[in-house]
Amino acid sequence: MPVPILNRELRGVVRLTETATYFFNLPENGQGSQNTLANYNTEEVWIICDRGGEESITCDIWLPQIALFKGGWNGKIYVVNKDENVKINAFQNGINDDSINFVDFTSVGVKGIIMLHIVDNNLWGSWNVV
Repeated sequence: MPVPILNRELRGVVRLTETATYFFNLPENGQGSQNTLANYNTEEVWIICDRGGEESITCDIWLPQIALFKGGWNGKIYVVNKDENVKINAFQNGINDDSINFVDFTSVGVKGIIMLHIVDNNLWGSWNVV
C-alpha cells in the first residue's frame, strides 16, 4: 500500500499519528505578511510524532519554503520524536533549494527533540534540544 501524502498547517501543536509524507504550509492570511506565524500567535510550533501504540510509524516531514516567510525569521519549529522514524526535509525544487544545516534533510533520534529556526536565506538551523 502506498504511503499517504498529507498536507498540514504549521500552527500550534500538530500531532502526527500515522505513517505518511507530511507537507507543511504556512497559515493562510491572504496578506503574505512578513511575520506570518506571529500573526497567528504561533511563533513556536510543535510537531509531535507519536502513534501511541506498539508499532512505530514513519513521519517524512517537508518544511515550507523559506521564501514564503518573506523575511520573517522569528518562528521556531520543535519536532518531538516519541518513538518513531522521523525525517525532516528542506524544500527542494532544483532551482531555489533550501537546506538544513547545509544538507537536504535531518533526522530526529528516538525520544529526541530538535528545534528548527531560519538562520539565512534558504537555510534552516537545527539544534538538538534533548
